[in-house]
Amino acid sequence: MRRFQPLLDWFEQRAANPDFQRRAAKWWPGSWIAHHRAKRLFDLSAGFIYSQMLFAADRCGLFEQLCNGGVSMHQLEVQCGVPPRQMQQLVQALEGLGLVWSKHERVTLTGLGYAYAGNAGARAMVAHHQLLYGDLANVESILKDPQHRTELQSYWDYAPGSAAGAAYSELMRDSLHWVAELACDHISLSDGDQVVDIGGGHGAFLRELAERYANVQLLLFDREEVLATLPKGDIELQLCPGDFCTSALPQGADLYTLVRVLHDHEDDVVDGLLRNVYRAFAPHSRLLIAEPMVEPSLGGLNAYFSTYFLVMRQGRLRTPQDLAARLRQAGFAQVRVRSARMPLLTRVITAEGHA
Repeated sequence: MRRFQPLLDWFEQRAANPDFQRRAAKWWPGSWIAHHRAKRLFDLSAGFIYSQMLFAADRCGLFEQLCNGGVSMHQLEVQCGVPPRQMQQLVQALEGLGLVWSKHERVTLTGLGYAYAGNAGARAMVAHHQLLYGDLANVESILKDPQHRTELQSYWDYAPGSAAGAAYSELMRDSLHWVAELACDHISLSDGDQVVDIGGGHGAFLRELAERYANVQLLLFDREEVLATLPKGDIELQLCPGDFCTSALPQGADLYTLVRVLHDHEDDVVDGLLRNVYRAFAPHSRLLIAEPMVEPSLGGLNAYFSTYFLVMRQGRLRTPQDLAARLRQAGFAQVRVRSARMPLLTRVITAEGHA
């Protein structure tokens, strides 16, 4: 491939020239490239519209109407409260996205549509993204003015016990299931083992863990004001209030977990937190980190999180190699980047023992 690189570079550099585009489109390889790029550029420019149609369908209850099988267009109009012309356009949009198919005035979910309808986490994130989209209306200010405050920033600075705090906890609960499932693939516990989930909010990950391991001690470490609003649950949690960078963590646990925590913070906070975990380690202790990480083959994932953290005003998506290096710098040994069953959702890194 390297022998053709000069030719490819020459072609790429001229791709913005309209006259070159017209001439290249008449040559069959150029025509194929032009078609592929036109489709890609259209999807890039139309992505916001796609997401809004998905959100609109969710808000009007369309997926609930279809999740038990196909229904007539008229029934959809009545049950969703959408006039005929608008429902026809909504269904046509969803059909274009591969979520439904319609025939003889009857609408049915596709396999992708059923997958979305049954994924509470994905649907919660689609609703949550309205905050992001509102902020992106002022994206130039976000880029140029470091003092510009965003709604998404305010959301993550929620006050526990507030409506925003309740929304945050619900979002974490709904969107964590698959992350927890993938993380648990790399966990092995025995009866009586002690697990400390750091920055675990209202304990969504520990509840998932309790479904697999009934006889382990579950410790939840988070800010005092967060733990004060913890709803009563059906599992026993030992609450450990504190600041995960400056407060001493419970000492000598068998497993410490950081699930979707590190990517929300700047490098200095991440480094301080890892050093704090290392100080709590005993020779038998293990650390598990589970969160999305930079994945070269998933450009959309990288673009999404770069945009999200830009608007959130803190945090960044890191490579597995970056996190592994930070773990070693903090003192950890036996740092392993685990194979990823579903890297779009999460990657897992483990560390065991002292250096």
